Amino acid sequence: MSGREVFLSPHPDDAVWSCGIELLGVAAAGARPLVVTVFDGDAALPGEGWRRVATPALRRAENAAALAQIGADALSLGLVDAALRTVGGAPIYADAQALRGPLATADRALPVVIAARLAAVVHAGDRLHVPAGGAGAHVDHRVVRLAAAGIAAPQRHYPDFPYAPRRHPAAADAVEPWIAAAALYRSQAVGLFGNRAALAAALRAWNGDSDVTAPRR
Repeated sequence: MSGREVFLSPHPDDAVWSCGIELLGVAAAGARPLVVTVFDGDAALPGEGWRRVATPALRRAENAAALAQIGADALSLGLVDAALRTVGGAPIYADAQALRGPLATADRALPVVIAARLAAVVHAGDRLHVPAGGAGAHVDHRVVRLAAAGIAAPQRHYPDFPYAPRRHPAAADAVEPWIAAAALYRSQAVGLFGNRAALAAALRAWNGDSDVTAPRR
């Protein structure tokens, strides 16, 4: 029996925004991809503005709707988003810019914690799709990549929107179903891009020849 295609999504929208075309392709081939969302848990820090565009509960609901539309299975690890993580009641990351900077001291054990959780999920023969998490990417994307490095499974590093400059262009007929699923993350589309039409335009540009300016994430 062949293994599954397992997509690691740092936040509820990341796998669909970055890999929606690949997810739809797996589903169209008759398999059910698995999307493991890492940082989608509730937090003690109330948060507002850049720290919390929407409640974790709303984001989980949007994720469930998008993955159901694609035909993917979903698993939540329930860890807390970097913007909402605290130590002694104080945020670990002081501002939005800090999320693109070095890993905080309090987060240094996170990759090991996540790797242990993933080891219980990944089966023999599975292939992992892991965010590239390059320099300047959101800290949670980089943490997930570090965690995946501790898993013994074949891996593909996917360009993660909007941090990677662009993805390999997909065929035109594959784009619209991807955009439709991506738009189901309405809270993030509105909070980060202004509206769903602007998100769609950014995704289309990212799939073509133009770079996309990263949103306020």
